[in-house]
Amino acid sequence: MTSESNNQSLPVAPNLNGLVLNYYHRSHLHKSDLNLIVPYLYLGSLEAAKNVDNLKKLDITHILTLMEDPLDEKIRNSFTYKFKRLTDLPSSNILDILEECIEFIENAIDNSQNILVHCQVGMSRSASIVIAYLMNKDRKPMNEILEFVKQSRFVFPNMGFRKQLEYLETCNYEIRKNSISYRTYKLEKMAEIIQMGGRFDQSFLDTGNEESNDSENLSCYKCKKCRFKLFNIRQIVWHTEEIENPNLNIKHKFEFYAKSNMSGSSSGVVCNQEIYIEPLSWFQDRLSDISGKINCPKCDAKLGSFDWSGAKCACGSWVTPAFHISKSKIDFYNAIQIE
Repeated sequence: MTSESNNQSLPVAPNLNGLVLNYYHRSHLHKSDLNLIVPYLYLGSLEAAKNVDNLKKLDITHILTLMEDPLDEKIRNSFTYKFKRLTDLPSSNILDILEECIEFIENAIDNSQNILVHCQVGMSRSASIVIAYLMNKDRKPMNEILEFVKQSRFVFPNMGFRKQLEYLETCNYEIRKNSISYRTYKLEKMAEIIQMGGRFDQSFLDTGNEESNDSENLSCYKCKKCRFKLFNIRQIVWHTEEIENPNLNIKHKFEFYAKSNMSGSSSGVVCNQEIYIEPLSWFQDRLSDISGKINCPKCDAKLGSFDWSGAKCACGSWVTPAFHISKSKIDFYNAIQIE
């Protein structure tokens, strides 16, 4: 934008109802670095976030920054501020930060306070978070919300963000980090990254079920040789015998997993021929390898193998990624004691 347009503040709208207020600001769509999307919620650029005088004129009290670096400390201290590190790459995960971002936006709006959500240009990262917030609030699909936001500001989320927003639809517009559907989604995303030479994201282990409060009360599997506890039933990656095509449309696959419950039941037949599990902390430093063996961390007995590219189960389904444990190497221990 020119220096003249940078210095031109967005006029303060009269105190009208939401529809008229939104229309009023749309008329200034090309005259500002920020735009009102719905009452109290502004979407904008880094330049808008730096223009403190204009933010004060608009009575903006909250700022959510979605960039590689936070705003200057002086600006941060002048507002209720939240920073989430996010790069504008298709491989970046916006779903992990959605719950926290949505809560921050809701807290501002529920208290009738104006909030600015911004990134570098206000087109991809911040737009994706605003779209996700509106999807969650209105329970409407991504394409419908995207078109609505475009009426106020030109936005263009990158393709990776769009796919994640489409996945959000299949989860009833909410993300539960420990749900089967979301952890399956993260595993498949990590498989893509590792196959391209990337590193394993250790945060997956941090949000897992290994250290959950009730993990000791869950039925589990132990090493047949040394009786070391290897994994519990929540760490099994379930699949059905009906999903046999590794090139299945990704949205349809997500819809299947979103409908699955903890036991893995769905409209298909759950496979019980082989056991596949999530990557676990006792795999040590091998999780960034494309493939390899899985050994017991206590006695070093071979338990199975893993391949981030996937493997074909005996039932005919393709499992990606595949952390396969041989049934002959483990014993099942039922947590329910029958007296």
